[in-house]
Amino acid sequence: MEEILVDLITVSVSLLAIVVSLVTFNRTSSFSKYQDVDQSYMNILKIGIEYPLFRDISKTKNYDKNFDGDEKIKYENYAYMVWNFCETLYDRNFYQNNLARCIEI
Repeated sequence: MEEILVDLITVSVSLLAIVVSLVTFNRTSSFSKYQDVDQSYMNILKIGIEYPLFRDISKTKNYDKNFDGDEKIKYENYAYMVWNFCETLYDRNFYQNNLARCIEI
């Protein structure tokens, strides 16, 4: 009887350790993802401040005619960064929503 009690306590402590580890991993992972998104957004804002014309819709809606040379290449790279950032936000939200649906099932 005593051996069963010791085994039961050992299994219980092990399960508790696994749950605590999973919760800690999930929180750390979530925080890391937030930092990644936050850093990307800050880089986009810095470029937007450095090149205010890149955020001017009257210039960017017809950027082929309004920008030329290096300025056009810089704008295209900036627009690509913004698009990639939006895709990242969408993908992460899509993944989280699908994961939540799978857990509900």
